[in-house]
Amino acid sequence: MMAADERFTMAGATKLRVVIGEDEPGSRARLRQLIARAPDLQLVGECCTGRATLEAVRRERPSLIYLDVRMPDLDGFGVLNALGPLGTSAPLVVFVTAHDHYAVRAFDVSAADYLVKPFDDERFARSLARVRSVWAVRALGRRTPSRIARSEAIGPTGSGAGGRLVVHVGDTIRFLEIGEITRVTAEDCYARIHQGDRTCLVRASLTRLAQRLPPPLFRRVHRSTLVNIDHVVMMAPASHGDQRWVLSDGAEVRVSRRYRPAVHDLGSG
Repeated sequence: MMAADERFTMAGATKLRVVIGEDEPGSRARLRQLIARAPDLQLVGECCTGRATLEAVRRERPSLIYLDVRMPDLDGFGVLNALGPLGTSAPLVVFVTAHDHYAVRAFDVSAADYLVKPFDDERFARSLARVRSVWAVRALGRRTPSRIARSEAIGPTGSGAGGRLVVHVGDTIRFLEIGEITRVTAEDCYARIHQGDRTCLVRASLTRLAQRLPPPLFRRVHRSTLVNIDHVVMMAPASHGDQRWVLSDGAEVRVSRRYRPAVHDLGSG
């Protein structure tokens, strides 16, 4: 039986050009070794400072960057900021760091994954599977842009209820019907998307998902909760000036005073 990465390569995928931005020699060597084992990866640049990484990315135009957060002269977020918006030609980014408290910020800038050092072969393999999934969606989008546009057109156009949200769950990609999402709740560095009695946990911050869901339909009611207003069936006063909402799936959510101005038009004034 063929390994998963062999099947991926034989399916006609183009090799992903990779740049490493990592200031620790040991970690850099580890990444170099793991990349060399993957038949669909091609290392085209290896750097130990942020500015050198930035130059390599501009020169080599890689598909994927393994990027340390903390590097001399320019950190990983600084590298991405200096690159500016690249649209569909932007490389995928996997942050590599010993500091897991950067995770939320990493996903806010749409990182494909976040590796906490030291990581083993299995964790690297799972991360690479995620990268391949994201790349496959991009490739599909280039071939059939109208289909992907419908899946990802979840900005504030109309109600937005007929669109779909593309999310990563483990090593798979799911297309969730936006109208079926009742609420989204924050769980540390993750977000849990609720669809009635079904839920899925995704590696994304609540802030990032709020940017991808249509504002007229989804409202922030608490620092850890987004609600689909189409699923609100009852509102009632709660203590300290808050409100209590009941959703169509029976869930109760609290609307804090801080977010009441954003839902004033729903009768919460």
